[in-house]
Amino acid sequence: MDPVIATADTSVTFDFEEDPDDYSIRIWEDEATTESSSDIDLSGQGEVVYEVQAE
Repeated sequence: MDPVIATADTSVTFDFEEDPDDYSIRIWEDEATTESSSDIDLSGQGEVVYEVQAE
């Protein structure tokens, strides 16, 4: 998947082939996970990677 450019007012939705029992969002900065959450906060600035992990 190609990177997506987002702003603080961007709406994000997930489209899973099968509904997961649970999912978490990992936020990566400088090649290290900075936090894990069930919400995405797009208010940060600069390059941030969000990894969605579904279970």
